[in-house]
Amino acid sequence: MELGFLLRWSILLTTPNKQLALLILLNLVLSFQAAYAAPIIMMSQNRQSEIDRRHAEHDYRTNVKAELEIELLHNKIDALREQEVLQLLNIIQRLSAHLAPELVAAIEAEAVPGKT
Repeated sequence: MELGFLLRWSILLTTPNKQLALLILLNLVLSFQAAYAAPIIMMSQNRQSEIDRRHAEHDYRTNVKAELEIELLHNKIDALREQEVLQLLNIIQRLSAHLAPELVAAIEAEAVPGKT
């Protein structure tokens, strides 16, 4: 719409009479357009910055919640690993207790023929 207006105005400026008056009037019209458009643009930018601020705050809260959940999962995994290590140590102790008499007997059997 404004482009069409400016094109028509440029065609009017090609006429030799009243050229200075038309330029002054065009300047007045464009200044008026800038004067009423600037506050509207500023208001829309303020609204957008408020929306962006809310989004950033929501993202921050989501990130903090995710961080806490990840920390909780790390603690659970650490506890599970600790239980697994304890179970493996228990199994090793039972196997050692079960195999120890046989190992002692095997070692003694090897040691006895060497002494004779």
